[in-house]
Amino acid sequence: MTGRSHEERASPARGSGNRPANVTFTAELSPTARASFGRLDPQSRTWQNVGSALIGSGDPMPDTANKTRTRTRLKTERPRLHKVILVNDDYTPREFVVLVLKAEFRMNEDHAYRVMLTAHQRGTCVVAVYAQDIAETKATRATDAGRAKGYPLLFTTEPEE
Repeated sequence: MTGRSHEERASPARGSGNRPANVTFTAELSPTARASFGRLDPQSRTWQNVGSALIGSGDPMPDTANKTRTRTRLKTERPRLHKVILVNDDYTPREFVVLVLKAEFRMNEDHAYRVMLTAHQRGTCVVAVYAQDIAETKATRATDAGRAKGYPLLFTTEPEE
């Protein structure tokens, strides 16, 4: 058979000690296959210019124009943030408020005490800022913890400016 050949050297054979195996593989392409695959680019070692759609069909591929495609990338909008606000009341013990802040908002003792004291002195205090669904869930769970113990503890949410 005549045609292009491609030679490749094999890696050392296993079990042959330190001697590399001197094996050469040669592949020859028929004229029909050559027309189908085009030519081998020696630098990139990839096939270029594919000529026909099916091997042996003889029908060349239709000429296609290269079109520049623009891809529209959708930018995901960041979720609106909401503040979780602690509302002061005169009946819930301070220790219980600190306990709820530590449990639900994962605050340490000092930070929870300062938040509780700020709400006591000013009437309200921003506890944390989260995405809307997380803020509402945390506010509901903290308020429900107070209700379960019989206290009028109240956490609310509002959008951050």
